[in-house]
This record gives sequence, structure tokens and C-alpha cells, in this order.
Amino acid sequence: MRFNFFSLFATTLFIATSVEAQSNHKPTTTISRLKSRTNFNHGAANQLVDSSVFNYTGARAFSDALGVWSFDRWEEYDMLTGIPANKLRTVQAFDNAGNIVTNETEKYLTSSSGWQKHQKNTYTYSGSGAVTEQTVEYWDPLKNVWLKSFKAIKNYNGAALADSVFQSWDANKMAWVDVNKTVWTYDNQNRIEKILVKRAISGAWQDAQVQIHYYTTTLDKGYLINLLTPDTVYMWYNRYFSDGTLREQEYERKSAKKWGKAHLLAYTYDADGNLFEEKRLSFNGVGYDDEQRTQMTYNSYNQIVELRPERWNGSNWVADVLNPSSPNYEQHFYYEETFPAKVEKPACEEVRLSIYPIPATSNVTIDIATKTPTDMLMSICDVSGKLIKQWNQPAIGKQYTETISVADLAVGSYWLKVSSAYGQSGKQFSIIR
Repeated sequence: MRFNFFSLFATTLFIATSVEAQSNHKPTTTISRLKSRTNFNHGAANQLVDSSVFNYTGARAFSDALGVWSFDRWEEYDMLTGIPANKLRTVQAFDNAGNIVTNETEKYLTSSSGWQKHQKNTYTYSGSGAVTEQTVEYWDPLKNVWLKSFKAIKNYNGAALADSVFQSWDANKMAWVDVNKTVWTYDNQNRIEKILVKRAISGAWQDAQVQIHYYTTTLDKGYLINLLTPDTVYMWYNRYFSDGTLREQEYERKSAKKWGKAHLLAYTYDADGNLFEEKRLSFNGVGYDDEQRTQMTYNSYNQIVELRPERWNGSNWVADVLNPSSPNYEQHFYYEETFPAKVEKPACEEVRLSIYPIPATSNVTIDIATKTPTDMLMSICDVSGKLIKQWNQPAIGKQYTETISVADLAVGSYWLKVSSAYGQSGKQFSIIR
């Protein structure tokens, strides 16, 4: 549940997540990863503010554990003068499993025309790949050392997050000191039932906020109660379209023992089911007035390519320069494909492809029928898009059948990709043992 009118005590640390996320949580067989990003100040005649470039190794794309792109290097340039100027750069390091273990940022100092270390995030993981600890350090340019700042420790009950402890570094005590703790409780369907936030006060945990969820088939209603000032209570109602997609969230606030409407969040979607607009409306005592909105457009892989925040000035939607929580920028995102498991589906009468048995253990049989004899490039890649095997198949007729060994492939899912003069086609198959 997203709350736009308050902030829960911090339980995660300061690493930017990707609004242009991997594929908007929709299935895709193509690895399309963020290559560059530009920010325009559309409150200043769409002036180009800055531009970023992302570089990767191999088939790395997105870290689900952290919600960020698994780039090796990110560079941001100041574009206010129209000429690229160094601004920020980040380098990430990975373990053997492909998890991000460090994220180190440097900022460019124009006064010395040189780079200076700025912030470092360090991560540890469980055997299943879940983040168990994140530490943030800042660079001290006078002592030339990293100084500890914040830490988050996460514990899990199976795959579900059980609690998260946020700590700060006390330089006098030379120790980590508890700040707050968040505890998640789930119902028998593994839905979040309660989120309790505790604050460390005088060395002991004290309940500070609690968020309570109520369900029928969906999350219909919830409360947030500030336990330090118990009369401050927020309540929200979720309303859905007939297909179960969230349509709006209406918020009420209780103060001085009286409930009053606060604001409304309304959601609209494009033809592919992607969120197109999130609009906030404020209650005027009688009804709701437009206040803010953010509109998004997407590419064919359901990834955001443009994000535009605006506010209502009473007659028109204008640049959202008055909202301190808004970046005030129109953001554009550009992507690249790694070796794709992309399927450009040909006409059925031109190419027919089948692969069996599925699942396979040691061998699979590939059967291809084409309208006319044609040369083909055969490729097997894993679901991340990494090329595993590739071979050429010369034109020998309109029917091609071959049994190949997959005994050397690990258990998992794969794509067979066939490229020919007719285009590309593919089939997914799996291996079990």
C-alpha cells in the first residue's frame, strides 16, 4: 500500500529504485534493460537538465532483490549549459551469483576538476538471494576514510519479510544504535495483515505506528494509527474495476475524535493494462478537486519511457514545480535489448516449430516445417537472454527434424530461437532431472 500523505519510519536505505522497472511486473521473454535517462525541467520550457548512461556486462539486467538495474557503471552529466559536464558516477560490484554487493558513487568537484568519493552501499544476501543487510557509508574527504552511517537488517520467515531493523552509527560509542523496527504479520493466505513500527526510546522498543489491513477477496480497507498520538488515525478505502484492477483509494483522517475526508487517488490504465495516470484530488469540504497527477507511457515491454508530473492550477495542468516531493522533471528512459529470447512470430503457413518432450531430461527433438527451403540459425538461450548454444542449419528441404542432447544444460527453463529469411520464431522448453 502506498501512502502519499505521510512517511513511515525509514526501514530501507537510500538507494534509488527503478520507476522504469524491469517490465512493470508483466511477463516478457525479452531482456530490455535501461541504457540511458534524461530529465527535462518542463517548468522551464522543457530545459534539458541532466542525462545518464548505464553500462552492463554480459546479460545482466535487473536486480529483483534490490529493485535496481544491475549495471556495472552509471554516469550522469549536467546538461544545463548544453554541453555535457561531469556530475555523478556509480560503480557496482557483484558476487558469483550475480548479486550486487557494493554500490559506490562519486561526485565531480568543479572546484578541483576531479572526482571525489561520496557514498557506498554494501549488501549481504541469504542463500535464497534475499537481502539480509544493507550498510550505507559516506566519504570523509578530510580523513580519506569511509564513515559508517546507516544499516538495515532484514529477517525472513520463509520467503516473507518478518522484520527489519534500522540502525545508525554512533561515533562516540563506536557502535550501531537501534532507531526503529518494522514487524510484518500475515494472514493464512500470506497477505499482509499488520505492519507495526517500533521506535527505540531510551534503549527500549516502543510501539509507534501500526497499519492494519482488512480483506474480502482484495485489500478493501486499512488503518494507520500513530500510537504516540493515538487520536491521529488515517483510514483508506480501495475500490476496484470489475477485473480486480485498483481504480481509486479514498483517504480519511481522524482528528479530535472526528473523521473527515482527506484526499482521493484515482488510477487509469492504458490498453495493455499499464498504469497510465495516477491523480491526486483533495477534498474541499463538498467534493474533490484536482491537485496533482503523474502520467506515464510505455514501450512494447511494458517499461516506462516517459514520466511527467503536473499540478492543477485551477484551469490547466502545468509543470509541478510547487510540489516539494516531486522531481519537477519530465523523465525519459531509453532501453537496449541484450541477446533476446524475443519471438517475432511469423505467419503459421511460413514456419511451424515444435520441440518435444517437454519437460525434457537428456534430449529434445526439434521439428520445423517451412514454406520453402531456407537456411536457419538455431539458438538456445536461458530465460535471462544469455546465449547457451548456437549452430547453423543449411537449407536441406521444407522439413527439418533433429534430436539434440541437453544433458549438459542445468535444470531450468530455456528458449529455442530459430532465425531465417521469414523472421524469428521460438519455443520455450524446460529441463528436469
